[in-house]
Amino acid sequence: MLNLTIFRAGLLSIGLTLSGCGVRSVLYGDEAHRHGAINSGNVTRVYFDQEGSLYPAAKSGVRVDNQRLDYHKGVLQYYYQYQYATQRNGSEVKPDWASNQRGELAALQTYYQAEGAKVTPAATGTDYERVKAANDLAWRNLQLAMQEQFIRQFKSHLSATKTEALVILVHGYNNDVDQAAWYSLLERRIQTEYFPDKNVHFLEVRWDGRTAKIPFRIWPYAQYSMYPVGLGLRRIMANLDPELPLYVMGHSTGAPLTCAALWNCTSALQSKSTPATVWGEEYTALVSQELYQTPKPASLRVALVAPAMPGLHFRDFANRTPSLPAGASPPNGYERFIVAHNQHDIATGKWILPASWGVGSTTLGVRKEEYCQEVVPGVRRSGSKTETYLLDFTAGMKANDVRSGHGVAQFMEDKANFKCLLDAWLADPTGVAPPCTSTCP
Repeated sequence: MLNLTIFRAGLLSIGLTLSGCGVRSVLYGDEAHRHGAINSGNVTRVYFDQEGSLYPAAKSGVRVDNQRLDYHKGVLQYYYQYQYATQRNGSEVKPDWASNQRGELAALQTYYQAEGAKVTPAATGTDYERVKAANDLAWRNLQLAMQEQFIRQFKSHLSATKTEALVILVHGYNNDVDQAAWYSLLERRIQTEYFPDKNVHFLEVRWDGRTAKIPFRIWPYAQYSMYPVGLGLRRIMANLDPELPLYVMGHSTGAPLTCAALWNCTSALQSKSTPATVWGEEYTALVSQELYQTPKPASLRVALVAPAMPGLHFRDFANRTPSLPAGASPPNGYERFIVAHNQHDIATGKWILPASWGVGSTTLGVRKEEYCQEVVPGVRRSGSKTETYLLDFTAGMKANDVRSGHGVAQFMEDKANFKCLLDAWLADPTGVAPPCTSTCP
């Protein structure tokens, strides 16, 4: 046993060393230019960078240059506001970048009609804080205009097509451009098996959680990115017709991102030395603003698959905006949460570390104890009627030769349990525990 422990420790050391190499941002410039915010058919795609900024809609005609965006580490605000005249490493900058930037800014301003949202860089000077504050405000104004246009056009499309239900799919970190292949697989199955006679629309959320061959190093970045992206998704969900039934599936870090869209997740941030920020404002202060009211749908069901998160996010389940009156329970629209996990998950179980160690910030993906200690008590303390159930894929995935699987496609290999998951998420009536699931006393 001692030799095994030493072996694992050695592997961990090697893994952590290698993890510093090859980490990069997910660049959606070309993809968003083709598909971003196009409301056609029954699928809409929305693209976010790592700070929760929306990519320009395809119809704007403004294309984000992936090479230039890569220079700015995948951050759209830097891409549009960076002052090339002050950069020091001229060999990395193409001579036309500055002029292209000016033209793109003007085009965005015109297309989104963002009155007062001047996104040109602030005047140069030594007062860094003043310059940064001015740029943050300008970027925030533009982004709000972009969000509002997306929401307005999306709602109009849902109304015009008489959409009867909306399914929102949220992938996790370490997904490169268009790698969430499970989206289309799942969409076809949902439409065919569960809503064959209904007009269902799918919203595909695509966001930059970073990517690398060895994902250790990306994890801290993905943890911070899911908060601002969650706020962007929150604004969309909160502004939809509340009578439209919503079904959300969040995979991996898409699970806590989903939670951040539905309530104010702050407990997991208390121990972090660097605060999560959104365009210069701290997340913990921003979530209480009227602009970020939490969604209040009449009917919402959520599936969290391989959730790369601690269960303590559910301590905040009743933390809504606006704040609930003292002693009041959350609205009853959040009907059901299904947590699907695999105790041998290579990602949430920390790869070479045994899941039984039960340490870290992804333990909900591997431990029933986490579910019982945090998820169930968190919901019950709120006084909500929300149902929560756990679906354990461990034995089924092992039997189907995907023992350490983390991806949705691998969960789908366990056909019996995945059918139970879809039934519990999309079809089974409330008030009756779905078969194959469990909960805690």
